[in-house]
Amino acid sequence: MSVRRDDKTNRWAFRFTATKDGRKQQLYGTPGKVGSPYEHLTNTKEGAKEAERMAREELRRPTVVHATVPTFEAFTEEVYMDKMETVGNKKGKNKRSVLDTKRSHLRTHLYPRFGATRLDRIDAVAIEDFKIALHKRGLAPKSINNVVSTLHNVLANAVRRGHLQALPAIEWQRVPQQAFDFLTFEEAERLLVAAAADSWLGCAIVLALKTGMRLGELRALRRVDLDLAKGQVTVCRSLWKKDHEGTPKNGRTRVIDLPESARRALKAHRHLRGERVFLDPDGHDYTIAKWRTALYQACARAGLRKIGWHALRHTYASHMVMRGATLKVVAELMGHSTITMTNRYAHLAEGATRAAVATLDAPAPTWTCSTAAVSDVTA
Repeated sequence: MSVRRDDKTNRWAFRFTATKDGRKQQLYGTPGKVGSPYEHLTNTKEGAKEAERMAREELRRPTVVHATVPTFEAFTEEVYMDKMETVGNKKGKNKRSVLDTKRSHLRTHLYPRFGATRLDRIDAVAIEDFKIALHKRGLAPKSINNVVSTLHNVLANAVRRGHLQALPAIEWQRVPQQAFDFLTFEEAERLLVAAAADSWLGCAIVLALKTGMRLGELRALRRVDLDLAKGQVTVCRSLWKKDHEGTPKNGRTRVIDLPESARRALKAHRHLRGERVFLDPDGHDYTIAKWRTALYQACARAGLRKIGWHALRHTYASHMVMRGATLKVVAELMGHSTITMTNRYAHLAEGATRAAVATLDAPAPTWTCSTAAVSDVTA
């Protein structure tokens, strides 16, 4: 079957093998994926079928390859990155963080290796050798995949523009599940007590532990995003580096209910220095270094190991799961694009699992099912 849904990611996609210009190739695509020809389609079975129809139609068109194939660096600078940055500035499609990451991949890894290489010389073997070189330089599998993903995107764009006949096959690195750190319930309380003396830091840590907001989302938070009467916060913006404000990760706005402790902290931390919730005495944004240092100092006062702000986000999710929240609910509150990201917390639901298993020894339900009904169902 060429169209199917991935149970882990809940994404529809098509995949089929075809021959063009004497070469056998495997084609695949996902409707709704940003940057793909199928971006405008919905993540449904019908959307995947339409994406497949578009791909097969593209196969029937004659391949037009430019007489002069540019080098990797020339194409990337003159076409690929120029288009990425223009679209990003005008329509907000490409976030500044994404552009900066791609620039870093190109400057640090891809240009030194492929900068002067013609696009049609970058084949599957060259890419495999490149991956081996990255591994020898100490890059982790996930980092290697990230760099190769940028290379893949450039080459895919070159195919669409007629500089290449087909996209080279890429074998992705298998990434082991990453360990994460989080605070126990007792450690979280100690941290809150240690940070309470500092108004802005105490409020920020309460929000991080009680809402799971990312550091960039906390830094960008504005008073208009709060509805203390309803007890809700709308996460619709994120601050990247010094002053680049954009949408949250995955571009998804979410509304989070605030527990009473978070509402009290926000009410106590009111100021008139500006629109943002967290500003220094002069009305300026705290630097990222200040955020990190302040948390490290609070950890030292609480007698805890040094942790980062993302560990507080992990703590929020871990405590929710341990208190019985379903993974689907946690995924929505965390703003995860797929349930796969949330599955890392599944092992913490030991109590909930044990309670579910215990129901097997509970008295049988009082309702009965007739033989005829069973026959109807099995038929």
